[in-house]
Amino acid sequence: MLVYGRTYRLTCCDDYTKKFFQSNGIKLNDPEEAPHDPYTESRRPPNRTTKTKSDFDTLKRFLTLDRKVLRFYAVWDDRDMRFGEMRPFIFHYFLGKSVFSSVFL
Repeated sequence: MLVYGRTYRLTCCDDYTKKFFQSNGIKLNDPEEAPHDPYTESRRPPNRTTKTKSDFDTLKRFLTLDRKVLRFYAVWDDRDMRFGEMRPFIFHYFLGKSVFSSVFL
């Protein structure tokens, strides 16, 4: 099918569309499987089959992990750039709130 200079290939359609094309003298082929589209597959939501345990208590988890912080030392090595330098950072990950914060030294 040619629409505004672009060619479209219909792989399947409903009865109303079939009747519309037949009334306009266009013969349709048998339905076929649509070609594989990697982009559409990547945009499909993941299959969520996991179930949360019934004893999962967010308040208990928060109270247990409150005031516990993971600390990571990192270096941003930007020396390949013209005026680049090595910049040290400290990342803090607060377990109770699941929030990142960073400190530039």
